[in-house]
Order: sequence, then C-alpha cells, then structure tokens
Amino acid sequence: MAACVVLVDGEHYPPVVMAALAELRAGGHEVRAAIFLGGAEKTATVPDLGVPVVTGDPVSQIGRMVAEHAAAVVVDLSDEPVVGHRRRFELAGAALAAGAVYEGGGFRFEPPPRPRLTELPTLAVSGTGKRTGKTAVAIELTRHLRDQGARPCIVTMGRGGPPEPVVLRAGTFPGGPEGLAELAARGLHAASDYVEDAVFAGVDTVGTFRCGAGFFGQTVRDNFAAGVAAASALEPGMLVFEGSGTAVPPAAADRSVLVTSADLDPEFLAGYAGPYRLALADAVVTIGGDGALARPASARPGLPVFRGRYRAEPSIAVDGATVAVVTTAPVAAAPHIAAQLGAQGASEVQFVHSLADRRRLEADLGAAPGCDVVLVEVKAAAADVVIPWAARQGRALGLLHNAVDFEGGVAALAAALGYATTS
Repeated sequence: MAACVVLVDGEHYPPVVMAALAELRAGGHEVRAAIFLGGAEKTATVPDLGVPVVTGDPVSQIGRMVAEHAAAVVVDLSDEPVVGHRRRFELAGAALAAGAVYEGGGFRFEPPPRPRLTELPTLAVSGTGKRTGKTAVAIELTRHLRDQGARPCIVTMGRGGPPEPVVLRAGTFPGGPEGLAELAARGLHAASDYVEDAVFAGVDTVGTFRCGAGFFGQTVRDNFAAGVAAASALEPGMLVFEGSGTAVPPAAADRSVLVTSADLDPEFLAGYAGPYRLALADAVVTIGGDGALARPASARPGLPVFRGRYRAEPSIAVDGATVAVVTTAPVAAAPHIAAQLGAQGASEVQFVHSLADRRRLEADLGAAPGCDVVLVEVKAAAADVVIPWAARQGRALGLLHNAVDFEGGVAALAAALGYATTS
C-alpha cells in the first residue's frame, strides 16, 4: 500500500470524492490525509472524508502533510476553476520537493533522483536555463572556497560532455588556448563547462555528459555518478556540483544555489517548475538587470537573493590593443563588455556575437575587421573554429571569462550558504 495525501476541492460533490477515495484504496493507495483547496459550489463547509482534512496555503501544506503522514504519493483530485495549470505546477513542485510522487488524471510526476553520492561536503549550482551565469557563479564561489582552504573540486555535466568522465588537474592542465586545442585534438568538446572551470577556477575539475532535461531538471541520461566517483578519488575537501541548462545536478547536496537572469520572465519562477527549483535552493543569484526580482522572495519568503553583474576578465593583457571579442552574449551586452575592456586599456573593441551559431561563425569571423587581440569565451565553437582561425590569421589569442561581482561580495553569498569566512 502506498501512503498518500489527496488534494480535493469544493467544486466536487463530497460523495463523488468519497467514491474516488474508495477507488484509490482499492487500487493500492492508503489515504492518510487530505488538503482542501477551496471552492464552495458543491459544499459549504470543509468536507468530512474520514481522514484528517487541512486547509490553508496548499503549497506549504503539502510538504508538512507529506512529512507528517510519511506519504509517498500526492493525488490531485481537483480541477478548474479552483486549480489552474500554473497552480497545478506549483503543487507538483511542492510534492516533488517533499520527495513524493504527484499524480492525477493522466499524469504522474516523480521526484528527480538525487541520491547521496559522497560523504564529502557538497554545494550544487543550478540554473533556470542555458547561459544564465551558473558557470560564472560556480567559479566565483569555488575561488572563494579555495582561498578559504576548503580544497574544492568541481564536477560538471554538459551536452558536450565526454563519454567517460575527464579529470583536469590544477597545476597540470595547461589552460589557455593551448589547453583547449589539446583537448580538441583528443576528440573532446573542448569548450565544455569543466574546461572553463579548470582554466578560471584553478582547481581540479571533472567533466561528465548529460542528455535531455525534463520539467523538473531530470536528465534522460548522464554519467554524473561516475564523475563524482572520479572526483572523490582525488581526495578533495569538498565537491561543487554544476548543473547544465535546466538540468539539476542529479545528486543530493548540502547546499544549493539557483542562478537566473534578471530579465527572466517571472512566470518561469512563480509558475511551471519554478517553485520546485526554488524549493531546492538555499540562495538565489540573479545576473544583470537593475530592477528588483521579487518573485523568489514572494515564492519563498526569507530565501536570500543576491544580485550579480558580469565583469570582463581576459586571460591576456589588452592594454593598447584593438580587441575582437567572440562571444555568445547578445548585442545588447556589447557596450558593457567594451566599457570594461576599455577600462583595462583596450583602444578599440569589436564583436562577433555568433560563437553559438556555427552556421554563421566562419562567415562572421571572415568579415571581422583587423585586430591585435582575439578574445573568445570558453563556449560553443571556441576550440574547433575560433582558435584555429586566430592561429591562421596570426592574431594574439586569449580567453574571456565573464566573472561575476556580487552586491555585498562573494563572501556574503558564501556566508548565506553556511560557509563562514576565516580571518
């Protein structure tokens, strides 16, 4: 028998609900409690269903009732107009975050597996989508933890990740364009997040692959567990798990950070799978924008929210140089990057924005005006297109990291996650 909590509303005639409960019991469910979602067309009072029935905000009640009644399943017997589609995803997120299956008419969502894969301390960094800044946030946090003596190792997963986990050791991986070229020569996608982490965080990193990501961040296939095993064998002091796109690291973590763009449609945090992602988070980082992002606070009161801004960090000096930046960033980001490189002495900054579009990239590079220095992000076609092109052109080549500066500093974010700064 699967212990369950049911969601009911007042738009259903109570005898109809009772009949549905009887069918659930006959089908192997042990109905232990119910949450009344409202509605008064078919009943003027909270119905007597023969089990404890609670009212109040269902999103918060689901977690409490699942824990109190050791429920494995939340069965939704409600419907419009009491529960619309957006609200239903909030209820699903609450159930999955509590570790329970969420099911109803024609649907079933299971909690994404997040097993404990290591006894080491763990920090997970995930995002609401691709290029929200999670790699940059992971690098900043890792640098801070490294400087505090925590000896972190980063485990990433990516759509371009290797078929078997690849370990890059700090101090031995050459970094720079030559390191990317070496990996590309081995037949690896050399612009994956684990490479960027190795180059700019200065710690051991392990790269894994993942394919697909469902509504709640579960991959279709990945080798992340093997990557965690490989990382643990390096005997680090802690592990930093880095997600990919909307995919959540498929492992339990002691602390979690959710990274999002400040211009994200608020609906993607307040609705859909947003509440589930927020439920996993111990802090949220929003990158860019000037206005307040109120949705995380309204969805999870008390959840710390930190604002971050990108800072251009080239791997080579640009003082006095004409610079061509090859980037995945949108055109709107160009003035910000140009101003920062100008502050570092660049005499002129040009842009090629098609790094993530291989169909356009070659042509755009060919049409780019002359320059002294090429800076390329460690993303997309950097290793197999841009680096060889720059070599053929005889241009000086460096890597560009989009570092993140946090309001209050990275130490404040680390402290909010429970990593106190040592003096």
